[in-house]
Amino acid sequence: MEAEPQGPGPGYRLYTRWNIELATLLGSPVGAALLLRRNFRRLGNPRAGRRAVLAAILLVVPALSVAAVALGRGGRRSTISALVELVFLSGLFVAFERWMKDPVERHVGSGGRTGPWWHALTAAMAGLVIQVATAGPFVAVMQLHPVRRAIAEFQLKRSGGARLVFAADLERAMESRAEYLAFEIEHAPCEGRAGRAPTARVEYHGVGSEIAVDYAEASDAEHFNRCVPPAIRRQLVESARIQGGRELRLRLSPSVAAEVLDKVAKVIGRRMDGLTNDTAIIRVDGDRLIVELTERAAATLATFEQGRGGRHGLLRALLATHNLEFRIVDDVDTTLVRLGKLPPRVNLDWDRYAGQGDAIVSSPYLRSDDPTQLAEFLQDKAPQGREFRLQTIQGRQKYSRSYLLQRQGGLTGEYIVDARVAFDTSPGDQVRPYVLVTFDGTGAALFAKMTAANLKKRMAIVLDGNVDSAPIIQTAIPGGICSIHLGGLKPVNEVLQEAKDLVLTLRGGALPAVLRLVSEERIEPLP
Repeated sequence: MEAEPQGPGPGYRLYTRWNIELATLLGSPVGAALLLRRNFRRLGNPRAGRRAVLAAILLVVPALSVAAVALGRGGRRSTISALVELVFLSGLFVAFERWMKDPVERHVGSGGRTGPWWHALTAAMAGLVIQVATAGPFVAVMQLHPVRRAIAEFQLKRSGGARLVFAADLERAMESRAEYLAFEIEHAPCEGRAGRAPTARVEYHGVGSEIAVDYAEASDAEHFNRCVPPAIRRQLVESARIQGGRELRLRLSPSVAAEVLDKVAKVIGRRMDGLTNDTAIIRVDGDRLIVELTERAAATLATFEQGRGGRHGLLRALLATHNLEFRIVDDVDTTLVRLGKLPPRVNLDWDRYAGQGDAIVSSPYLRSDDPTQLAEFLQDKAPQGREFRLQTIQGRQKYSRSYLLQRQGGLTGEYIVDARVAFDTSPGDQVRPYVLVTFDGTGAALFAKMTAANLKKRMAIVLDGNVDSAPIIQTAIPGGICSIHLGGLKPVNEVLQEAKDLVLTLRGGALPAVLRLVSEERIEPLP
């Protein structure tokens, strides 16, 4: 501690209101209270100094907690920061005027010295440490989901709200889950396995879908429990071994349906939170999802509905499955050529590109300006293990075209850990937004393996059942990052909005089951 210089007045320093305000403006009202505490101690009243610090802590904790809740509900950060700073400054101003103004004026009038400005810096730093230690845990608790849910339940009882009931399509959801598990089984790494990797195919029966796992030798099948990760095994129940033990028949565990519905509830909850900046109360009842919104959240949702083209636009953004798939295109099959006479407005055309060894690959496809007619015509015409998917081409003439995709062996959005909007700034082109997705470690490894095994073939990027693009795989892609370009020739602002919506839902997670709105009603407040 430095020695206080002696002068004609008292041999100690007191901090002025300027020092107190500076410490507060640096973000630390507790630091300002520490300066007041030093003043009280030098004036012979240490107890009042301790009370000043305690009062500052009691002011900071509720103020920061309210600010955190306001930010969580979509409040403007600049406005909230200004209001919090005003509260802190007002509190410290009142305290200084009441207890410290006259002593400091007498001290200065008698020739006493004042504290240097940089003491406010050190006090502010010490105060910030105290604030984080005291207010930090309380603010963190206020952000916990159970606490926010309890607050939402209280608001529902007091002010009412809205209740939405959705029905889930579990049949298709179980088939999709079986496809995902079959892909995981085929690509599960296994050290010490003598034979080739197994092939897994799905027999689609809705909730009762089965996975048939084929091994080269019966002895290879014994490695199933060792090679397949426990997280995958627990979702499957072995139902039979046939072909002399070379084929395992697996059905989905009864717990899978409950897990799918639980994930649906979490995804819808995150989307509702993102749209309304409030906490939705979600319950699962059979295959129904019950969503309850506070009055404030319902009003925000109504505003969102007006800005997105009415109820249809709102439900499209909220209930979009945003199931992202990466599928290999079958450019060898010629089923379309053998179909014979085509319906009116449906035409046969060919894709041509340089494949492996620069050999020209010619692949047939159908095109039509009526996507409904094209989809109906192609229904049930795909060969086994394949399926037709459509892509909408936006240009001078809008039309839809077909792709024949391998039904299994693709990568899904299950592995996505991040998504963000990026912009294509290629020279000579208009700047256009696109979505950049990042896979987790497992997804990155599978993506690299899939691209390395299919060089010079086309990989379709499928979003919600529709082909977004089908680039040719030129090299293996080991980085676990992929770009999704949207919109074709749509205006930039429309493409940007689509990209933002896609990022919001990809970050919240793909919806594992299709939902439809069954009912909507108002929740009346309790008397």
